Amino acid sequence: MLRPGMCWPVRLVFLTVSALLVCLAAAAQASTATEPVLVKAFSPSPTGPPFGSQPSELTNVGGKLFFSLYNRAELWRSDGTSSGTTVVRDFPGEGRCAIPEELTSANGTLFFTASNSSGGRELWRSDGTAAGTFALTNLYRVCVVARVRNLTSVGDKLFFYPGGVSDGTVAGTKPLSLSEIDLTNVNGTLFFGRLDFNVCQLWKSDGTPAGTVLVKDINPNEGCRDAFDHPHGEEFPSEWVNVAGTLFFTADDGIHGVQIWKSDGTEAGTVLVKVIDHPPYYGPTGLTAVGDTLYFGATDNEYRSGLWRSDGTDVGTTPVEGISCISNATEVNGTPFFRACDKQRGAELWKSDPTGQSLSLVKDINPGSANSVPYGLINVDGVLFFVADDGIHGDELWRSDGTDGGTTLVKDLNPGPGGSNPGQLTNVNGVLFFTANDGTHSGLWRLGPLRSDYKNAAQFCKAQESFLGSAAFGRKYGTDKSGANAHGKCVSQNQ
Repeated sequence: MLRPGMCWPVRLVFLTVSALLVCLAAAAQASTATEPVLVKAFSPSPTGPPFGSQPSELTNVGGKLFFSLYNRAELWRSDGTSSGTTVVRDFPGEGRCAIPEELTSANGTLFFTASNSSGGRELWRSDGTAAGTFALTNLYRVCVVARVRNLTSVGDKLFFYPGGVSDGTVAGTKPLSLSEIDLTNVNGTLFFGRLDFNVCQLWKSDGTPAGTVLVKDINPNEGCRDAFDHPHGEEFPSEWVNVAGTLFFTADDGIHGVQIWKSDGTEAGTVLVKVIDHPPYYGPTGLTAVGDTLYFGATDNEYRSGLWRSDGTDVGTTPVEGISCISNATEVNGTPFFRACDKQRGAELWKSDPTGQSLSLVKDINPGSANSVPYGLINVDGVLFFVADDGIHGDELWRSDGTDGGTTLVKDLNPGPGGSNPGQLTNVNGVLFFTANDGTHSGLWRLGPLRSDYKNAAQFCKAQESFLGSAAFGRKYGTDKSGANAHGKCVSQNQ
């Protein structure tokens, strides 16, 4: 035992400090794995212009994160580190027209729209380098009304309005007769509504002129607006959704008003599902796929609104008792999760069985009839992440394993009731990227370990297990359903 005035042996001091440094490093790595990390701040908050330079349109393209900024004519990319978050290139022009929009991944290539030297909003592509970022079209001189838009990925192709398809090369970007109405991918086939002043039709395309064909005349005797839009001319866009490989959409055949239709891509298989009597201006809305079931909102002739479900048959299209809305659906490990509303608990997190028929509350996050309004639901390696307001912390990031006890706040990133307002939740190689404001920094954040954070694969895998939880980690790396040998497989894959 040392008495006052005595010195610690040099070797003992060295070993003690070394052990302390190792412990601190391990603690820092554990924190990095389980708590949000600021990747890059783009503007101070709450000062500065509206929304600052908040990242937007976060998009995963082949394991690379791309995004644009709210008030800058720049395309960015990030590897999850501050130094690796850089500008790909900037764009000519001024104002909103120069800002990259509609970032879309197709066949490992980023497609987006931005202005060219002539001022028009055109189709661009990028591989993440300045040299590999260039325009594919040169159609317009202005971007206010006439512009490339409605980018839709289908297989290895990118479809776009005013009528084109691209493989990511200038030579492979070709005109194709399309409409701007609801370009929708259903199991590798593009569906769309064709507009002209005499008929309204459902079409499909495989990306070739010969394969772009009429499916069915929905309303052969009236104008297009009466078939796919509001029956009296006001904007009332049709809604299209893929439910287990079948296209569901709303349309008016000129006889029954706006109703739910479905199509398997053939004329005979494109049919009205069920006639639901409703007042003018009140067609079905909010079409949402939950497992194998379609959910939507409808209003009867007494102006009573409610939730309906459909299996695609007349008899199987029925009102849902006790729940008034469903939205923001996503699937995790075969279980559909979504936001649903009822009178007792407001808008909260729910789930269903794989068929979408049996619904149950996961957690009343904001207790009582108040709403937590979950949004941004996303699957990250078998774990559900989303944003919700528990009435105390404001909008913050949450996670769930599908149970009440396993549905928890990740972190009160901006302490107090204001919330950090996370948005743009995006999964890139098992790391969750999002935008948020912690009261000091507004910018790009991530949750989850990067391989570059760790000296060896064993440390990285331990961090991944801490981030995902043992069950999800076992499902991701386990050699069987029990998750056996998960750690060893993780190490071998991340050497």
